[in-house]
Amino acid sequence: MQQKKKQIVLDANVVISAIIKPRGTASKALEKPMRASSILEPPRFAAELIEFTSRVEIGNKKALDPSRVSRLLKMMARSGVIKFATPAKKHHLCRDEKDNDCVDLAIEYCAVLLSGDADILSLKETLLSHSVTVLSPGELLEEA
Repeated sequence: MQQKKKQIVLDANVVISAIIKPRGTASKALEKPMRASSILEPPRFAAELIEFTSRVEIGNKKALDPSRVSRLLKMMARSGVIKFATPAKKHHLCRDEKDNDCVDLAIEYCAVLLSGDADILSLKETLLSHSVTVLSPGELLEEA
């Protein structure tokens, strides 16, 4: 019998960190959920990644072409690797309004929330009462 995949919400900062440092902790952490989890994202996630890649240089070269990022995200959604979902209920738990979509989505799906954002990480205890585990990339790597 096949075990149901764990659902995980990735904060965009984890993916951005992985783009900037392809051999860093965030990048290594992303390998783990890709194999063992179903990834959920708010629609804002795609826009944030596309905006980041269109304006930032990594090293001495331009970041990824935004159209390539868009195509990659669409392909991931079509293949079921990533699911874009809008949370039905707003909880307004974060100081930064942009972070609320990820938090609300994690609450709605009782998902693990992977983030390097200090504000989100500070909500660990609060979110645990909503059946949400919040992990930093380093903590995810430490899990068995």
